[in-house]
Amino acid sequence: MTHNTFLTIPISELRPGMMVHKIGDQTGKLSVKSRGKVKHPAIIDQLIACGVQTVVIERTKQVTKETIQALNNRKHALSKKTLNITRNQPVNAAFELSDDAPQNSISVIPSSRAEEFQFAEQLVIDCKDLYNLHKLRAEKSLSIDITQALDIVNDVYASLIRDPNALLCVSMVRTKGDYFANHAMHVSILLCYFALQLGMSESDCKRLSIVGYLYDIGMVKIPHEITHKLDRPTIDDLVTIQSHVQHSLDLTAPLAMDNEQRLAIEQHHERLDGTGYPYGLEGEQIHKYARMLAIVDCYDAMTSNRPFQKKRSPASALRIICNKDFGYDQKLALKFVRSLGIYPVGCLVALSNKKIALVTETNRAKPLKPKVKVFFSTASMQAITAQYIDLNDETDDIVIVKPIIAEHYGIKLAEIDLG
Repeated sequence: MTHNTFLTIPISELRPGMMVHKIGDQTGKLSVKSRGKVKHPAIIDQLIACGVQTVVIERTKQVTKETIQALNNRKHALSKKTLNITRNQPVNAAFELSDDAPQNSISVIPSSRAEEFQFAEQLVIDCKDLYNLHKLRAEKSLSIDITQALDIVNDVYASLIRDPNALLCVSMVRTKGDYFANHAMHVSILLCYFALQLGMSESDCKRLSIVGYLYDIGMVKIPHEITHKLDRPTIDDLVTIQSHVQHSLDLTAPLAMDNEQRLAIEQHHERLDGTGYPYGLEGEQIHKYARMLAIVDCYDAMTSNRPFQKKRSPASALRIICNKDFGYDQKLALKFVRSLGIYPVGCLVALSNKKIALVTETNRAKPLKPKVKVFFSTASMQAITAQYIDLNDETDDIVIVKPIIAEHYGIKLAEIDLG
């Protein structure tokens, strides 16, 4: 059955991609002359600045559960000879046809926040599984088919549009398994989110997301004894590691990537001060996509455990990225920090009440007071009954003391309940 549904929501829940029917409560005098889709986060910030408190959004073209299952099976079923990836859709999921999309283009829309987290959990699994398949093929110098990767990128973009907190949180926490598969998954998601926050088009966001997914595929050609070495790489090791850039270009050469995407892959280790590789480029000689990718690549590498390096907290990694001595584009670095927040979604923090919490939603107006999920006591060093807290609403003066690393407290990220 096809029909229109109108829903009044707080302005804080408005997301890019939503169709605004009219302005609800406000302290100003704004009006919507014709319904329109929110294109990027800056529009939401403008509405907030103008005093808008609620908006009426429009949801359209709902279809039955049977249609959902049939379309989902057709969209995500891969050949049994390669890899079986099936997105497990929640029962109450719905579909929406975008006004500017082809009429046969249908994207899954979970109907609740819990279902969005469920969708994100499966999407992260699929993303890593498919990357491992690409990795195996690349190791054997076999061709890579990115058809399924493009499907996943579409789902990444759609999920970030609906509720970025879900996918950002899940991807940050669900990091069990191979480092390179996790790295590809997380960089793809973060780069798409970064582009979205910069107000880039849907096409550019997806182009960058697929770059983030495959830019490091050349690492499969680096000997295992170097990539998994427990000691820090030697000078000779570093020379070998640097060759992964050319390997990535070679492996992705047959794919339908444009020149800007290839420049991002080729230049993501260049630095503005000329200290990078492979060409020692400086400043504006480095493509913007590459400068964005360099920031996201560095952030994820520093916040991940590697054989020769223990991970840093997100806050610590962001401080390094914003240090001009490391050669990152400082204007872009500051925008990346603003997009993630001082305490990014998915990171763990110690609270002043001797509890540990997972950041579930940032607070743009008050970055030091995000929404968190308290789940662990440092007094008893045990898990406790989970409780959601908005630190901005607390009357008990609970504050964040510091960001923490899960392993320091014996916390297993894979066991954290994100529901």
